[in-house]
Amino acid sequence: MVIIMRIGIVTFTFGDNFGQRLQNYALQEYLKKYADCVMTIPQFEPPKSLRNKYRFVKNAIIHPKHTYYDWKRHQKFLNFDRDYIQYYCCQISDNSIPVKIDDDFDFFVCGSDQIWSPYSPFVNKTMFLTFTEKNKRISYAASIASNQIPSEKREQYSSYWRGFNEISIRENTLRDYIERSSGVKANVHVDPTLLHDWRFWSKIMHEPGFQIEKEYVLCYFLGSIEQRDKVLSKFNLEAFDVVDIMNDKKYYSISPAEFLWLIFNSKFVITDSYHGTLFSLIFHKPYVIANRLGTEIDMNSRFETLTELLMLKNRNSDSLKASELYDIDFDFIDSRIAKEQTVTARYFSKYLSRIER
Repeated sequence: MVIIMRIGIVTFTFGDNFGQRLQNYALQEYLKKYADCVMTIPQFEPPKSLRNKYRFVKNAIIHPKHTYYDWKRHQKFLNFDRDYIQYYCCQISDNSIPVKIDDDFDFFVCGSDQIWSPYSPFVNKTMFLTFTEKNKRISYAASIASNQIPSEKREQYSSYWRGFNEISIRENTLRDYIERSSGVKANVHVDPTLLHDWRFWSKIMHEPGFQIEKEYVLCYFLGSIEQRDKVLSKFNLEAFDVVDIMNDKKYYSISPAEFLWLIFNSKFVITDSYHGTLFSLIFHKPYVIANRLGTEIDMNSRFETLTELLMLKNRNSDSLKASELYDIDFDFIDSRIAKEQTVTARYFSKYLSRIER
């Protein structure tokens, strides 16, 4: 008798964020080494408050072009989902657990991305896999995206963590805290995007519809862009064209596949984004990390862990010297990534060995 093994992924499934969607795809494809069927369980998007609805309508009236570009970009993400993400038939939330979901999957994997952030309004207890039994719960590179858990959520989070046999997280910062508070072993693993090399990603990248005549610097800022021109000037990059994919309407409405193409074909990357940094490493692109401005939450722990795991040299825009701009040993970085891939393979084999092919 042929036994079909099935794994369900629980992660963020709404919001047009390149890293969010590409880490989902990366984990999905990686888990296909172990299971015949890997599906992502879509989350119910929380309803917008009246205040947010009013704000949306107001912005649509005042800035109709920007609303159009948002809509166009969203369509690109929907097309990417249709082509590359295998979704389960039912949505999930704290208040709506599909009746047969536990019977439909042999294991559930929650991760990666900031699915455990105590500051995100979109995080719910299903992202800790509370709807299934302990032996079916696996986390992978789940991110808390901060340096601490607020006091009012510490006991709640500890109870969620005790629902796992082991925990896999993306940052070092809270590993000791998790183990002390829950008694559960915590492992630090790399983001799923690093489980694949550039050849894997080149198969889905897609050239955007617009043309770029000159060699260009790719700018990808999720926070304020106050540092962009400062960085361009400091490192004498002004001779290049600037492709700013978040702040220039010419480049804004792109898909995750086009995002990959733009990084792959750039001469240089300036970013405050974690996944912007990861794909620069994967595609061997010189890069500079700018400080994330415009947020109250300190998210530097993920960069610190990445630097430690891969033994990276400091690439922060404030401390990097112009003479060090192209001083990156990508062969060494590849060897460190390969080592972390082996660590990940051992972790999954421990739980999924009975279905490993």
